Amino acid sequence: MLQVIIEPSAYVNMVAGFESSQPQLRFILPKIALFFDLVHVFGEIHEIDKRIDGFGKIAFVPMELISESQIFVKYQIRAKEYVRSFTYCEAGDILLAKITPCLENGKQGIVPYDAPNGFVLATTEVFPIRCKGVDTLFLFYVLKFAKFRNKIIASMTGTTGRQRASKESVLELEVPLPPLPEQRKIAETLLHLDNVLQLKERKKEKLVMMKKRLMNLLLTGKVRVTI
Repeated sequence: MLQVIIEPSAYVNMVAGFESSQPQLRFILPKIALFFDLVHVFGEIHEIDKRIDGFGKIAFVPMELISESQIFVKYQIRAKEYVRSFTYCEAGDILLAKITPCLENGKQGIVPYDAPNGFVLATTEVFPIRCKGVDTLFLFYVLKFAKFRNKIIASMTGTTGRQRASKESVLELEVPLPPLPEQRKIAETLLHLDNVLQLKERKKEKLVMMKKRLMNLLLTGKVRVTI
């Protein structure tokens, strides 16, 4: 299904940092936005048991190594015989959690491009999505966006505490699809903001630790202040 939606052109200003001295990022929203069912732009949502007999150890991605805030998933190196069930995924695939509460909490990530042997085996509770005709990082942010993610969440079925989204709810999701160069620019802009936020968060963590140390010194009398 293809829908063409006419939208007024608009300028959007995005502050790249929190200080006023930081530059601003400005871009123009497209006048015409094209919406596609994702089935037209995804590669397959695949669950392929690729032959891995030649590998004694493999990279495995359990759900706990799929972050709610990071772009790339992490993996463990495990002996092949200890991985009983898995979903086969290749470098560059997006892993989207399909079970509650992981989906609601935003768990998803991209398989690192330097994954050993070019693939990982992941928990069976993810959809591995291989992009075709769409920028991977752009689609990553689309799936993070609550407006679209909530439509997948609304499709979940099953018993309380073990609900899962259906593959159809992902494939039939309608998302805006600007030209590929614009997809990349949007992804680049959002990635820049993510990097700024992470830097601020690391600085905040250091200040919190400094405060805790000072509280220990000042409130126990180990260090006295001059008046």
